This record gives sequence, C-alpha cells and structure tokens, in this order.
Amino acid sequence: MLEQEEATRALRLTIEVLRGEQELDTAHTRDLGVKFAKTQNALRETQEARKDLETLNAELSGKVAEQEEENTALRKQVAVQVKELADVGSQLAHFTSRSDDRSTS
Repeated sequence: MLEQEEATRALRLTIEVLRGEQELDTAHTRDLGVKFAKTQNALRETQEARKDLETLNAELSGKVAEQEEENTALRKQVAVQVKELADVGSQLAHFTSRSDDRSTS
C-alpha cells in the first residue's frame, strides 16, 4: 500500500511538473506570437514606406527631367542672345571704326 501511495505521489508530482512546463510553453508560444505579429506589422510598415519612397523617387526623377529640359532650353536661349550680342558688338565696332575713319579724313 505504501508503494502505491508513493507511486501515486510521484505520478501527481510528474503531472504537476508537466502542467508547469505546459504553462511555460504556452506562455512562450504566446510571447512568440506577439513578437511575430509585431515583426509582421513592422515589415508591413517598412514595405509601405518603401513604396512611398519609390513613388517620391519617381516623382522627383520626373521633376529632375523636366528641370533638365528647361535648363537646356534656357542654355539655348542664352547662346542665341550671346551670339546676337556679339553680332551687335561687332556691328558697333564696325560703325565706330568707320566713324573714326571719317573724322580723321
């Protein structure tokens, strides 16, 4: 009878230990689930931020291309104006030298 009581106590202790381990495993699994959910949310937010950055990058690239086209057009205008000023300067120099020739003759 004593052996049976000891065996019963040993079984009860084993059951209590196993329940404790199960509770720890359940808590650990719950913690892992929470961490996984947080990681998934962070990943989702990171992916959304990446998409936003890609959109902004595309918009900025378009604006840069527009600005480059505008700069090219302005450079062409400046080149034409410089040529026109050079022509006017040349004509002015020509007329000035003709005027000097007349005054010395």
